[in-house]
Formats: sequence, C-alpha cells, structure tokens
Amino acid sequence: MNRFRTFVMAGVLIAVSATVSGCTSTGRYDYGEDTSLNPACAGGFRPSDNRPCTY
Repeated sequence: MNRFRTFVMAGVLIAVSATVSGCTSTGRYDYGEDTSLNPACAGGFRPSDNRPCTY
C-alpha cells in the first residue's frame, strides 16, 4: 500500500508541475506588437495576414 501511495503522489507531483509550467510563460515569449508565442512567427506574422510562419 505504501508503494502505491508513493506512486500516486509522484504522478500528482508530475501532473501539477506540468500544469504550472504549461500555464506560465517566460517574459521572452509574452505577446507584444513585435513578438509572438511562437518564435518562428515573430517579426511580423499576424493571423490577419493569412500567411504561414515560414514566409
């Protein structure tokens, strides 16, 4: 039973850390006028342009 509890707690810890890291972003990739969440799209791509990030 103790081994099962340890396994469950490890899974919970991994799930919580993945959720927290997925819901936070670094300042480098925050959306701004000249930036994008996807670095490949930075420098001018906007959804209204109807162009892919690889132009």
